[in-house]
Amino acid sequence: MGNVEGVLSLYERGRANGWKLDPNAFSILGKMFGEAGDYDGIRYVLQEMAALGVQPNLVVYNTLLEAMGKARKPGLARSLFEEIVGSGLKPNEKT
Repeated sequence: MGNVEGVLSLYERGRANGWKLDPNAFSILGKMFGEAGDYDGIRYVLQEMAALGVQPNLVVYNTLLEAMGKARKPGLARSLFEEIVGSGLKPNEKT
């Protein structure tokens, strides 16, 4: 979690080599950016998922919600929560 550059380098190398990235990979990226309180990084995760057509699962959403809380972005966390509900996923106790 403390080696943001290394993680991003691995992610970019995997993407360049055509690796199939699943929601778990994005959950890890979201957790990393959340620990750093890096809101731009959290948005990057959401943009990358959309660009690659990866549908977030509840684990990813929960990780990103927690990350937004750490980045002190409660309004955006609420928007993300509304996205969860709108996607048909059922929030759980962690959400």
